[in-house]
Amino acid sequence: MNAMTRAQAEQKASSSEGLERADLRGADLSQASLAGKNLRRAEMDGANLEGAKLSSADLTSASLREAFLEGADLRNAVLAKADLDGAVLRRANLAGADLRRANLEGANLEGANLEGANMKYAQLDSANLGGALLPQANLAQADLSEAYLGAVRAPGVILSRACLRGAKIEEADLRGANLDEAVLALAVMKTVDLRGASLVEADLPRSISGARISAERSSGGRT
Repeated sequence: MNAMTRAQAEQKASSSEGLERADLRGADLSQASLAGKNLRRAEMDGANLEGAKLSSADLTSASLREAFLEGADLRNAVLAKADLDGAVLRRANLAGADLRRANLEGANLEGANLEGANMKYAQLDSANLGGALLPQANLAQADLSEAYLGAVRAPGVILSRACLRGAKIEEADLRGANLDEAVLALAVMKTVDLRGASLVEADLPRSISGARISAERSSGGRT
């Protein structure tokens, strides 16, 4: 069966049937206009969605394993429980997106905009978040084991009870972050700005090189 074309997908998305549970595996949907459309549980593994317009789209429980979403517009999209294992989301705009319990294991989010995104309980182990924007994002209880967070800009980010075991965090802006009870054991932290951050009961690495920390809020952390 041939993959659905961009035109076919856009036409079906606008019909009463929509694209819920649609088979879009391997489809070329680059630059497709699917903003606000219903793509719940759609199968989109390996699809090319480069530059696609998906703002406010509903992708709940959709499968996007190894999909290519570079530069895609996913502002305020719903990706709760979506499977984005190994997906490429470089420079994608995910501001305000709902990524609760989403699987982003090994995903490339380099330079992505995740401002205000809800990523509570998300799986981000081994993900690349280099240069990502995460101000006010909610990553409470997310799994960021072995993730790369170089040069992230994340003032006010919520990382309470998140697992960052073995993560690499360098040249990062975490001012005002909530890291209460976060697990940072074995993490590599270099030149991290933690001024105003809360580290109550956080499990910190043995050394933090070049970090800037406000002692009055971090005094409860474990070392």
